[in-house]
Amino acid sequence: MPNILIRNVPTEVHSRLTAEAQERGQSLQQYVLDIISTPGRRMSHAETIAWLRASGERISRERGSSGEQLTGAEIVREGRVERTQRMYDRLGWEFDS
Repeated sequence: MPNILIRNVPTEVHSRLTAEAQERGQSLQQYVLDIISTPGRRMSHAETIAWLRASGERISRERGSSGEQLTGAEIVREGRVERTQRMYDRLGWEFDS
């Protein structure tokens, strides 16, 4: 694997990162790698917009909506409920919506 070296890290930044890594039971290297890996696990803006459009269309079809547009907030809320339901199913828990 390639390496990254960061020079001239201010003492207060290093101290805070070290303390947060210790709180999580991680090494400083593991903790910083988690931080810089996060953007790679997130969708880009274009991917988010495509997901919102596709999800909105799917939800509208499932609800049998008569051309009614869902807001972004409604689509995200539905996605959160679906994700929570899947998590409960994996854990063998009953989900009350």
